[in-house]
Amino acid sequence: MRRYGPWAVVAGASEGLGAAFATELAARGLNLILAARRGDVLTALADRLPTEAVPVVADLATEAGLAAVAEAAADREVGLVVANAAYSPIGPFLSEQDALEAEYKAKGQPVPFYASDKIDRKYAAMIGRAPFNSLIDHFDHIIKVAGIDHVGIGTDFDGIPVPPAEIDSAADFPKVTAALMARGYSADDVRKVLGGNILRVFREVQADADHTEDVTIRAK
Repeated sequence: MRRYGPWAVVAGASEGLGAAFATELAARGLNLILAARRGDVLTALADRLPTEAVPVVADLATEAGLAAVAEAAADREVGLVVANAAYSPIGPFLSEQDALEAEYKAKGQPVPFYASDKIDRKYAAMIGRAPFNSLIDHFDHIIKVAGIDHVGIGTDFDGIPVPPAEIDSAADFPKVTAALMARGYSADDVRKVLGGNILRVFREVQADADHTEDVTIRAK
């Protein structure tokens, strides 16, 4: 309480993690502003807590919901916010894409890829590139879940605005090979993942199609 002040805001407080945060913070002496959409559950929680609790029925996906929480906090010294639910209105990215689509719809034309891609790249640059190790973590997890014979890694450099760090073209794929082998995968494992499994499935599908065609011809 000395660290955070006398009041805390808990968003999404009606159940689950939000309710658990509220209960623990109240046990430590903080007064609470509890925000969630389910008023009955929220009020019941507020009544059970040992400190002062102000329930605010609000949908935090709306501007009105955010305003309601801000109003409840205006005259209280809030030193902690638990964001168990988020404020998520439509932002400028969608507004720009929507405006672009409206412009070309009025012309009776499809949106050119370069125009849409320009907006994608603008906002992707604000986020930054995913770390290379995160990419390898992703591959590693999928392999562990699906099995080494059921994963195939490909590229889509013309379909994403920004590739992961250190992967600027197909020429960088040896880095993926080296990283997977550094995690204990064999050369045969990597061959499967980097094309072998995909080619195997293609061959099996083609063989099945050929067999089906042959059976159909004989039946006639």
